[in-house]
Amino acid sequence: MDRSVRAFTQPDFRPAVFVRTQRARTDLEHLGAELTAVLDAFKAELVEVIHQDYDAFLRLSGELQGTDRTVHALRAHLGEREVELKELRAAVSSKVHAVEELAKQQAVLRERRRALVLLMELSTGLQRCEAHLADDA
Repeated sequence: MDRSVRAFTQPDFRPAVFVRTQRARTDLEHLGAELTAVLDAFKAELVEVIHQDYDAFLRLSGELQGTDRTVHALRAHLGEREVELKELRAAVSSKVHAVEELAKQQAVLRERRRALVLLMELSTGLQRCEAHLADDA
C-alpha cells in the first residue's frame, strides 16, 4: 500500500497507467480494497492538515481578541490628533499671515527711511550751499 500512496503523489501520476499496472499484478477486488485503503489514508491526512490549520486559526483568533478595541482606541486617538492638527495649522497659518503683513509693513518703513535719509542728505547739502552763498555775499 505504501507503494500505491507514493504513486498517487508523483507529479506525473496517470490513473489509467496505474490501474493497468495494478490490474496485471492483482485482481479487481484486491485493487478496489487497496484503493479504498489509499483513499482512507488520504482522508486521514486531510483531516490532520485541516485540524492543524484550524488550531493555527484558533491561536490567531485568540491573539487577535481585543484588537478591535485597540483599533477603535487608536482611531479615536488619531481623530483627536487630527482635530488638534487642524487647529494648529489654522493657528500657524494666521501667524504666517501676520508675519507676512509685518514684513510688508517693514519693507514700506525701510523705503520711507531710505527716502528720509536721502531728504536729510539733501537738506544738509542745501544748508551747505546756503552757507557758501551767505559767505560769498
